[in-house]
Amino acid sequence: MLTSVADVDSLLLALQSPDNGTRGQAERMLDEYSLNAEFIIMLMTRTHAAPALTSRQLAASLLSWRMPRVWKQLGNDDRSRVQGALLTCMATCQEAAVLRILGEACNATCQQVAMHHDLLWEDLLRLLVSFLHGQSAIHRVAALELFVALVDSIGARLQQHYADLGQIVIKCLYDDEIGVRVASLAVIKAVTSSWCLGDDGIKHWEGAAAATLEVAAAALSRPSKDPAKGQLVVGSLRALGPVAAASKSKNLCLSAARIACSVLADTTLGRSAEHCHTQALQLLRALVRVPDGLDKQDVAGLVPLICRSAKDEAPDLDDINDVGIVAQAARDCVRVFVRVDPATTLPAVLEFAEKAMQSNDALDRAAAIHIVSYAFCGAREATPGWATLLVNALGDAAVWVRHAVCECAALLAETLRPDHVTTEGLLMLLAGFASYMPNETSPDVLKRAGDAVRGICRELSSDEIAAVLHGIVGALCSILALTMRGAASAESAEEVAAVLAALVGALGAAASAAADLFVPFAVDAAFGVLQMLRARCGADPNTGIPLQVLTPEVLSLCLDAAGSILASALGEA
Repeated sequence: MLTSVADVDSLLLALQSPDNGTRGQAERMLDEYSLNAEFIIMLMTRTHAAPALTSRQLAASLLSWRMPRVWKQLGNDDRSRVQGALLTCMATCQEAAVLRILGEACNATCQQVAMHHDLLWEDLLRLLVSFLHGQSAIHRVAALELFVALVDSIGARLQQHYADLGQIVIKCLYDDEIGVRVASLAVIKAVTSSWCLGDDGIKHWEGAAAATLEVAAAALSRPSKDPAKGQLVVGSLRALGPVAAASKSKNLCLSAARIACSVLADTTLGRSAEHCHTQALQLLRALVRVPDGLDKQDVAGLVPLICRSAKDEAPDLDDINDVGIVAQAARDCVRVFVRVDPATTLPAVLEFAEKAMQSNDALDRAAAIHIVSYAFCGAREATPGWATLLVNALGDAAVWVRHAVCECAALLAETLRPDHVTTEGLLMLLAGFASYMPNETSPDVLKRAGDAVRGICRELSSDEIAAVLHGIVGALCSILALTMRGAASAESAEEVAAVLAALVGALGAAASAAADLFVPFAVDAAFGVLQMLRARCGADPNTGIPLQVLTPEVLSLCLDAAGSILASALGEA
């Protein structure tokens, strides 16, 4: 048995050793000793007395990880001793990082007390309340962070204390320490989003809702270089969503929406702008879901602001598939707005997109494609002529716009409910891709186009696809032949493989959708597919196709396509 603090400190160091043998032996010793109450209590003292910070943090982490297992093995007297020692640790620790981990250990212990004794650990609550009334800022923050964890883990048992906690948290919102204010906002978010709050409980948090609005407004008025500005804005926005949803107050929803709009319009947020704008959009998404929280006029007024945020202001030039978090949040917001109120939102989105498509800025046009597509995804039903915007944009000179069309065509094919309007649009897109794809010079966009065609074909029956089959199969076969011929001289084998996979996948999907109607095109389609299979197995060394572009994915899709093409011929026979 470890009999001294020096032995425990040595064990903590051994657990951090880079040597596997040393660390393994230390872990076996820990397993042996950690079921002993004396060792657990000694370990607690090392959370504030071990020489190295890493050892103090590790001691706290071990308490958190081991407590559920240890608790089952302890008698009632030892359990009481462990609880008392843990409270002493919390009270004496002066390091924020260690305190946070000790809070996790307290949360784990609190759950064990509730599980095994059907009780709430009242002494812990009294200690946390004393922290909130105390002079130590790090203890106030630790107490609030632990309250958040407790609401998540044993919220129903805390319900009787929510009224008092609400009043204390309001006071903490005006604390001199920024960290305390931010942690208070997290408590408000946790409690008001908890399933166990109840309609009666929300009345105790109405004051917290008003105070959160004040904190948000005050945060926006802070100087742009103030690092606390972004923290308080993000914290306020995160709290306002569940507060508004729980209160169902129209006035609160309107006030919260105004705050979100102010954040989206604020140009002084500096490095925190991205996170602030994202949270503002997520708040609007939450508000529109509140029954009667926003009326139709409010919704219509918000749509242009949300649509403007869908523009990716700084796209990654090296990765065209990378999307900024603000732009993605705006697209998701549009989808939810249309889902909740399609009659108001969809016309407003289409009007905004029509104007954006006239912009000289390619990123405006690409954003227009995305917001229209996400709007239709929200509605799940298309309107007559819905594909016209996308088909016209296929000829755009900017790669961003063409990429957006390909990406959104695949998304819409998968999302829209099947009906004659949807089918008409999908056939328009297939005809558009047949005309446009042979002229595409970007491998990434060509790959996306192939994926889109594949997705569209999966949604069509043989009778539906018949009208465009000649054009799309001819385009796919010609591009496949050109790609195979140029594979040896291509700069990137990976790009070529991706394009081949997309084209073969599209051919296979077309053959599968067309069934026996595919027979007239079977020979041409099979030629390229079989050529790649022969090259890979060495049956035809003169194809000139580098083996490195014939990846397992390409070969798998070739086999699938060959099966669909053969099935179409057998079906005709």
